[in-house]
Order: sequence, then C-alpha cells, then structure tokens
Amino acid sequence: MRGATRAKFAAGAVAIALAATACSSSGSSSSSSGSGNGSGIVTAWWADPQNPLEPANTNEVNGGAVLNMIMRGLMRYDPKTSKAENDLAESITSTDQQNWTVKIKPGTKFSDGTPVTAKS
Repeated sequence: MRGATRAKFAAGAVAIALAATACSSSGSSSSSSGSGNGSGIVTAWWADPQNPLEPANTNEVNGGAVLNMIMRGLMRYDPKTSKAENDLAESITSTDQQNWTVKIKPGTKFSDGTPVTAKS
C-alpha cells in the first residue's frame, strides 16, 4: 500500500504541474514581479494586498509591489545604490520641514496624455 500512496502523490504532483503550465502564457516571461508584452496589459504574479491600492494607505510589500508597477512617484530609489532620486519631481524644497514646494518635471503627462498641473 505504501507504494500505491506514493504513486498517487507523484501522479497528483505531475497533474498540478501540467495544469499550471497549461494556464501560463507563452508570450510573456515568468517573473514574480510582472511582465508586459507591448499591448498595454501588465500581468503580475504577487500576493493579495492587505488594503485597497491607495498610495497613502499601502504600507506592506504586496500592495507596494503592485503600486510600483502601475504608478510613478515624486521620488524613487536607485536599486543599485539605494539612494533617493527625483523621479517625477524636478525639485522638492522646504524651509520649515512642514510646508513643501514640489516642482514637477516639464512635459510630465498622465497615461491618457493630459498634462500634469498643480491643480491636477
């Protein structure tokens, strides 16, 4: 009976592996962070975020990973040096560390082509 149980387990593992490969797309890469194929569709493999995808309410890894793939911020971190760099911001200044002046890089647009302005 011990051999039959192992054979059932092995057959089940093979079936799961085949089902998983049948569900994958042959046109995209299999990275854990996501991929794009030029069609405007981004596919990501990650765990569920703890909160809705609101930048001000996402303080955990899973939600942060999704937001990093779909949004740009004022600043970003260089992955090699971990140094903070301006991304969408041209400059960020403050005289009292409570009130901030943020200048956005010229020509910055939303995904629909609308210019980013102070009002928006």
